[in-house]
This record gives sequence, C-alpha cells and structure tokens, in this order.
Amino acid sequence: MERRIVPVSVVICTRDRPADLNRCLESLALLDPQPLEVIVVDQGSPPAVLSSATLRVLHRPIAERGLSRARNHGLGVARGDVIAFLDDDCVVGATWAGDVAAIFERDPDAGIVFGTVIGVSADPDDYVPAYAISRERRLVGRTAAARAHGIGAAMYLRAATAAVVGTFDTRLGAGGEFRSSEDWDYSFRALCSGTSIVETPTVVVRHLGAKRYSDGTAARLLRWNAFSHGAVHAKLLRCGDWIAIVLMSNELLSLTAAVRPWNALWRRPTNAARLYMYVRGLGAGLRAPVSKSEMLFREVVSVARA
Repeated sequence: MERRIVPVSVVICTRDRPADLNRCLESLALLDPQPLEVIVVDQGSPPAVLSSATLRVLHRPIAERGLSRARNHGLGVARGDVIAFLDDDCVVGATWAGDVAAIFERDPDAGIVFGTVIGVSADPDDYVPAYAISRERRLVGRTAAARAHGIGAAMYLRAATAAVVGTFDTRLGAGGEFRSSEDWDYSFRALCSGTSIVETPTVVVRHLGAKRYSDGTAARLLRWNAFSHGAVHAKLLRCGDWIAIVLMSNELLSLTAAVRPWNALWRRPTNAARLYMYVRGLGAGLRAPVSKSEMLFREVVSVARA
C-alpha cells in the first residue's frame, strides 16, 4: 500500500556534516505520510554523498555561503504549500510530516509554526539547543516578539507567508557576520506583516547537535547567539520600531541577572561574556547599513581599487 503524500516541502540546509545529514535522511525515509519533496541545500566542499536508497532527494549544491542564503534557496525551489525547515543534525518520528501538515490544515490562520525540539545527549557536559512547548499558543502582533522563542532547527511556514514576508536576512545566521537569530528575525518580520505564529507540542523533532562545555564550544555558541540578538535588536531600533526598546531592556536585565561568576568552578558559562557580546552586537547592529523598508541589513559589497 502506497503511503499518502502531504503538501510539505522539507528543506535541509547542510555544510560538511555528511554523517549527520544521512542520519536525518534515514529518519525521513520512514515517514508515513510522506512529504511532497525533500530538498537538501548543500554548501559543503565537496558536496555530501547521500546514502539513502529509499528516499528521493532533490540535492542542490550551491557555492554561496551562509545559512540564510541556503534557506532562501530552499524557499525559491520548494513546491509545497508548507515549507518545513529541518536542521541536518535532527531526526524525526514516522508521523512528523503528517503532524506538520495537520497543524496548518486545522488552523488556516497560522502562517508560521514552531514545534517542540528535544535535545538529545547522553553526556551531561553537553549543551544541545532545544525548545520545550507544554501547550499550544498563538502569537499575534509585534508585541508578541518578546514571547517568540521557537528555533529554526524545526521551523515551518506556509509558502504564502514566505511570499509576504520575503527572504531571510543574509547577514544573519551561521556563516554570516551575525551568526544566528535569522529565525527569530524572520518571525518578527512575519508578526509585523500580520502573520500569526503558532507554537505547538504536537510536532516534535529530536536535536542531536551537542556542543561541549569542557572544550568551550557551548560557551562560544551562547556568546555568538547573544551577539546576534543584539544586532537584530539594534536593526529594529534603526528601523524606528519602538518594540526594540522593550526587547533591549528585557535582554539587558535578563543577562545581567543571569551572571553567575561561581559557574567558572564547574566550567559552565558565567554569562558575563554573553552580556558583553550582546552589547557588542548592539554596537555592530547600529553601525551596519540597513534597508528600513525591508527591515533587512544591507549587503556590504567591497569594491577593489584599480
């Protein structure tokens, strides 16, 4: 009996993580119902060799660098009514594609959906980005931005929403000058456009992307996240959006209150560096050129002198 197909385009952006990618694809091969298509946007050098023999994949190697550019490429080629972004170091259960389609079917006003992301690691020294959702909730309007915390490891949106909101900011996200926050930034611009965001516990992925505290990779990730948040908040301020004052105040208070000098004894982040990086990000965002009409950082093009 053939498996049902739902109008979901799965987009996986990857770079030089073939083992993670193929593990992700193995989980997608077991989906029932199946998605309309699986698109792998590959920025690796060389591109990954896909090992799944049972899953048909549209493999799109691109020379451009940066997660936001990869996401934008996926938006441009996806044919489904719903676009499901999935990190290459995630795995899903057999009903995942059907769960994604179902939330949009039963809620025609939902433009973006974030689901539960479960961090998976057997080592307590690991930090795995995760997002737990206990109950379904709807976010509407720019004032909801302070409560929108879904992560791009599992981000789902209608193609019609992408047509309204536009592209991801290419100076944000891994590989960009500001190394994360492209997902939050996109969500905020969606809220400004009148799009509703739904956070639901009914769509679940398992995130295996562990970073270690002992070697500094976890602390480095958290610091750059803070830097990027600062840059995005500064961009909103540059665009004349008053909500930036609220977001900046909340973040500064939260990071200041979270400083724990004694954490250094257990090789855990003291959070002082995160506060410092957030302020650095504010400064960098205030200096960066901005397109106020698009609410995007402008690309900086260097011109070689003759």
